[in-house]
Amino acid sequence: MGVRIPLRISKDIMALLAVTFLFFSSFNLLLSTFPVYISTLGVSQRIVGLFGGMFAFAAVVQRPFLARLTDSLGRRAVLFISAAATLVGPVLYMLTADLFLLAGARIIHAVSLAAFVVASQTLMADLAPERQRGALMGLYVVITGLPAVMFPPLGFHLLDNVGSLWLFGAAAFLGAAMLPGIWLIAEPQRDSADNPAEQGKVSVNLMGNTNVLVAAAGIISVTVIFGSIITFLPLYGRSLGIMNVGVYFTAFSLAFMAGSAVAGRLGDLYSKKALVLPAFSLVGLGMMILLFVQTLVGLLVSAVVTGLGFATLQTLLLVFTVDSVPLHQRARAISFFNNAFDLGVSIGGIALGVVAAISYNLLWLVLVGLALLGFVINARWLREPQRESQTG
Repeated sequence: MGVRIPLRISKDIMALLAVTFLFFSSFNLLLSTFPVYISTLGVSQRIVGLFGGMFAFAAVVQRPFLARLTDSLGRRAVLFISAAATLVGPVLYMLTADLFLLAGARIIHAVSLAAFVVASQTLMADLAPERQRGALMGLYVVITGLPAVMFPPLGFHLLDNVGSLWLFGAAAFLGAAMLPGIWLIAEPQRDSADNPAEQGKVSVNLMGNTNVLVAAAGIISVTVIFGSIITFLPLYGRSLGIMNVGVYFTAFSLAFMAGSAVAGRLGDLYSKKALVLPAFSLVGLGMMILLFVQTLVGLLVSAVVTGLGFATLQTLLLVFTVDSVPLHQRARAISFFNNAFDLGVSIGGIALGVVAAISYNLLWLVLVGLALLGFVINARWLREPQRESQTG
């Protein structure tokens, strides 16, 4: 059993959390509404899935380069790049309805996600005391979930009642609002281990790190599920006569925040693996519920169960990744983890569009199997890292 230590939140962490809230506010305005917007342009469900997965896939491709910039230019510089892309991307959406140009805008906008996640998570890991890393990472994940309580329903309201221009304009405004907050963050100094010679060893070392690989495999299994939900559940809900499926994401996000806060703190005090394995079961149960219910209440129950499991996995598998590498590998390890995250989201949107076109129930059954696969992989190979070797 660990010793309970009062949580300390510095002014730099507070500023980073504020910027994180603004980024994910913009992100969540468009997360579940963009597939619906694309569908209004008269395209097939496969094209909707393609655009749904394109954003995450582009982030996967861009993130290794942005991880190197995070180490060479600094965490804060890459946060500024993210804010610029968060502003520019929605502006480009406002300017065209041409699918080819929208695809280009989608790729540019993806820089925002690729840059923000790796820079903000690395900076949070740098700022957090090692014995409280789980709790502070959990708080970070809570902040990423908080905007999803309010902004998906707001996004649907804007799209359905005042139009896509207002939706994209609001998302761009939130990107601009990130800039002063980033300016207030003082980035900590890094030691001499953070040098180009060491950076060149990272890719080889990461591929030999079992925990990093297993955590990545685990997060892929559940983010394929998440990618399918954000792409196809809005359309599934509307097929059931539930027009504003944003309430599903509100319920998901409330459960997500609760799960993140509790899982991060418990992970500092007890076994992280003992929390990870039941979380896979919760995600699988959430998908199983979708097989049997077709009402709003049933969807909300699924959202809560899935959100609790997903939050626990995102928080603790990220901490496993950070704690399993030394300081000079941190940005690359976080980049690797989040590439796995976004690769799963893109697979969920692009590859499973064929399954969704056959049957939504078949889709939910496939997603139950993926949660079971993640459970088996992590039960077999995930190991608690040695705490004293992780401070760099």
